[in-house]
Amino acid sequence: MCPRKVASCDARRAMTSASTTKAKRQAQQQCTAANCPRSARLDAVLTENAFLGETVATLQNAVQVANHRADALAQEVESLQTRRKELEAVAEKACGAAQRMSTLERQLEDVSNKCRLLREEKTDLLERSWETLEQLRLTRQRNDRLEQRLSELHEEIDQEVLHSRLCASKHIISKVEQLRENRGQVALDDFEAVAAEIEILEAQALAGERLEAELHAEQQRSAALHDRLQQALADEKRARDLVASYAAREAHLLRQLRHEVQRQIQST
Repeated sequence: MCPRKVASCDARRAMTSASTTKAKRQAQQQCTAANCPRSARLDAVLTENAFLGETVATLQNAVQVANHRADALAQEVESLQTRRKELEAVAEKACGAAQRMSTLERQLEDVSNKCRLLREEKTDLLERSWETLEQLRLTRQRNDRLEQRLSELHEEIDQEVLHSRLCASKHIISKVEQLRENRGQVALDDFEAVAAEIEILEAQALAGERLEAELHAEQQRSAALHDRLQQALADEKRARDLVASYAAREAHLLRQLRHEVQRQIQST
């Protein structure tokens, strides 16, 4: 058999049994080269051109699909970047909110400590106020008793001094009258008795003056106690005003803290 025919037959069998496109194209080229007629080569070229055209169209479709997928991926990437920026902004806000909440917690703790100190101070002031009130009550009772006793002593002293002075004066006057009536019969003892009675009267007068001085001193002490009582009442009023101001300050701090917490919660 002619070698060219053998090669042609082998090329046809290879082209027929080829499983891939590349193998078929190689087998077709071998078959065309084995047959060698010009028309056969032209058919092979046309077939290859058609195959290349189909390949180019397939590749163009693939490129378009790839471009569409690339556009979609780019849009998705852009969306993810936007979402990441939004999440970063949210994270920054959350971090700021956490810091503000931490600051608020510290402020709340400070306010709680201040309120606790204010309550303790208010309790102490109330206790001292009750003690002051009790002292004022006792002082007032004592002052009332002293004033009543002073009034009684003043009346007794006045009556006793007047009575003693009146009796002594009457006695001296009677003695002087007797001395006038008995001018010629007056003895030295009578003059000495009158002088002694005058000395007694002067001593009683001095005692009355001392009693008046003691009464005046007692009145001064009573006035001092009254001044102390007024000062204690003023101190009590200041203590009550201070307690009221502390209570108002505590309420104001609590309202301010409550508003700040509500504002921070709404902002977050």
